[in-house]
Amino acid sequence: MSAERYILFKDPKWLHENEELITENLEKLRTFVKNDKVEKVIALKESKSKESDWDYDVRFIFRPEYIFLEISAHGPEITNDLKKILNWIRSKTEIKVQDEDGVVSDW
Repeated sequence: MSAERYILFKDPKWLHENEELITENLEKLRTFVKNDKVEKVIALKESKSKESDWDYDVRFIFRPEYIFLEISAHGPEITNDLKKILNWIRSKTEIKVQDEDGVVSDW
C-alpha cells in the first residue's frame, strides 16, 4: 500500500511556469530512475531497494495545479531526496504537502 500526498502551490501558475525546472532538479537526484515525458511522471527508486513488482519507490505525477506524490517505499536515500527536492521547491515558492484527507504533512 502506498502513501499519497499532494504538493499544493500557493500560486499554481508558478508550477506551470517552472515545471521544466522542477523536472530538471528531480532528474539530478541520486534516486532518479525514469522520466515519462508523455504522462508527466517522474520515478525515483532506492539503489538498494528490495525486489518488488514496481520499478519505482516514489512517483511525482504532474497535474495542472499540483503534483501528486505516490510513495510506495522510502528508505534513507528516498527520504533524503524527498527532503532535498521539497526544500528546494520551498526555497522558490510557497507550498504545502497534504494527504488525501487534507491533513498537512510534515514533509
